[in-house]
Amino acid sequence: MSSDPCSDQWAGVYCSYPESVSVGEIAVDGYNLTGVFDAGSICMVNSLTILSLKQNQISGSIPEEIGQCKELTHLYLSGNKFSGSLPNSLSQLVNLKRLDISDNNFNGELPDLPRISGLVTYLEQNNHLSGKIPNFDFENFKKSEFNVANNNFSGPIPYLQGHLTADSFFGNSELCGEPLSTACPPSPAPLPPAEDSTQSYKGFFFFIYLGYIILGVFIVLLLALKFIPKNKPKKEKGDVEKNIIVDDKPSETSNVFRFGVNRSELSRTSFDSAVTPSTLLVLTSPLAKELQFEDLLKAPAELLGKGKHGSLYEVVLNSGVVLAVKRIKDWGISEEELRSRLQKTDQVGHPNILPLVAFYCSKQEKLLVYEYQQNGSLCQVLHELQNGHKFDWGSRLSVAASIAEALAYMHKELHEDKIAHVNLKSTNILF
Repeated sequence: MSSDPCSDQWAGVYCSYPESVSVGEIAVDGYNLTGVFDAGSICMVNSLTILSLKQNQISGSIPEEIGQCKELTHLYLSGNKFSGSLPNSLSQLVNLKRLDISDNNFNGELPDLPRISGLVTYLEQNNHLSGKIPNFDFENFKKSEFNVANNNFSGPIPYLQGHLTADSFFGNSELCGEPLSTACPPSPAPLPPAEDSTQSYKGFFFFIYLGYIILGVFIVLLLALKFIPKNKPKKEKGDVEKNIIVDDKPSETSNVFRFGVNRSELSRTSFDSAVTPSTLLVLTSPLAKELQFEDLLKAPAELLGKGKHGSLYEVVLNSGVVLAVKRIKDWGISEEELRSRLQKTDQVGHPNILPLVAFYCSKQEKLLVYEYQQNGSLCQVLHELQNGHKFDWGSRLSVAASIAEALAYMHKELHEDKIAHVNLKSTNILF
């Protein structure tokens, strides 16, 4: 207790730089450690990003307190004597990138790990885990970075998007489907209803009740015709629009549609919540000073892609301005918290961070509006020839430096507000 882990250079403990005053990494692999894992004490270090306890003799279960290690990006527990089921709080580690719990004695079903959207390594081979394999975003995993072999999983393997092979799933005798050679059995056909000696009586009473229903409806119609006045007042235009039933799917022949004509999901949920165009908050960007919510509904829009938390559209306004509109759904964040985060992010602008033009926030609908970037993404530049020229190393290093500067700025300026970037991948780096 009289020693300092940073200034006294504790073995296996590494402190963050340049200040070197807070513990950023604990790596005590192969130290022959015994006992149980006190996650509650470890997670009091709120600067901890890497925890590695590989190849020791640690036993017991992973406590629920592991969910308090909010900044963890790497968690390695392989090669120990851990047992019991995995805690549900594991799914709260939203910054986690790499998780290795292989070669232990864990059992039970998996928690909701797919909610960790940035997970790129998941190794849990050689345990006793059971249940179904969750539907991860398998596009994030390389062949050697996902392994659930030698467990007790059952049922069909989720769609893998062509990214994994059978080696990642061997040793689970109840698993079926690609890429394994074991085909899943067809779904059983529903059994026909059993014959019953009282079936004729049931049919008899059914027609009696049906007659009562028809008679009741007929009486209600007569009363309605008698007492409802014939000259009904016309509905207001807004009331008519609120009652429109729409098809929120684009045409099969084209993914281009108008928000205002076909009444997309944006239009429908906004009218249902009875919001007005003034709830679209335009920030300091001069690009769309007079932009209104109704402008987005009427503008032609093309679906660019879908992600874990919503869809992205290219929207062309009447003025010729091209915007990118992100429609967010299924994101567990309150309207007040989202509004606060977006306004804070706008205030600490950075030249390498795409600024927000406007946002729309209601209980049912959340929209983020950006200026459309015409020159594509880093992914396109890396994998496609641009005007016959390859992406040289000088340009690559320059882009990498710009990305690093932006990330460092975000971690410094937005850390206290707990605002962080989510998926950092080449398709999200725009030019």
